[in-house]
Amino acid sequence: MIAISAKVLGEIRAHGRDTYPEECCGGLLGRRGEPARVTRIERIDNVRDVERARRYEVSPQDYLRLERLAAEEAARVAAEEEAARLEAERLEAERLAAEETARLEAERVEAERLAAEETARLEAERLAFEEGARLEAERLAAERAEAESEAWAEYWAREARVVEARSEHGQAAAAMLSDLHAVPIAEVPVQAEPEPEPEPEPVYESPEPAEMLEPAGVGARASGGMNEMADTAALLRELSSLGLEDDPAPAPSARPPAPRAPRPAAADKKKKRGLFGR
Repeated sequence: MIAISAKVLGEIRAHGRDTYPEECCGGLLGRRGEPARVTRIERIDNVRDVERARRYEVSPQDYLRLERLAAEEAARVAAEEEAARLEAERLEAERLAAEETARLEAERVEAERLAAEETARLEAERLAFEEGARLEAERLAAERAEAESEAWAEYWAREARVVEARSEHGQAAAAMLSDLHAVPIAEVPVQAEPEPEPEPEPVYESPEPAEMLEPAGVGARASGGMNEMADTAALLRELSSLGLEDDPAPAPSARPPAPRAPRPAAADKKKKRGLFGR
């Protein structure tokens, strides 16, 4: 099978028209193979002297030239085909490289997109965490402020109750102190201590039950009056310590009369019996 291009066929027809009505001849140059490909034609002069319209003859020189041209054309066609193959391979390699570059670029763009999405996600998580931490801090601050406010309110309420209790105690103490000042202090008679009697001499007779003489009640009554005055003074100090330190003491209603000197007890005319009845 021979492959001839339209251009070569046009050249063959033109050669036939030029030599008409004589026979024309020429050589088909190209490369052998399957299919054989004709790339050009080489016109050859018909050297026949007779019957040129039906016969043609090629000179040996033209035949040798045609053989040389056929070899050169085959080499040229082979070189062109090799160059075309190499060019096709180069173009294919460039196409594959371009596709690989495009693939790598697409992967890079996809990686950048994924990295941007991951960065955005991490940034959103960071912002959400910071917002949660801020809200938690605000909540804790509000709870602490509320707790402090409640503590201060409870403190001031307790202080108010203490002040109110102190005020009530102070008013009660002031009323009691006024009542105590309104009551006159009774005079306490002070009696002289009896003179000590001489110790009786011991008697070894049968003892009789000694009549135990009770001490005179003058000293007991006097000491009782002093104890009552001491208790009154202690009560006044305790009442004044309940909140009357800053309040002035009320003026006494009347100055209590000074205690008079006790009269000496009359000597017991009856002779006291000794320890053993003597």
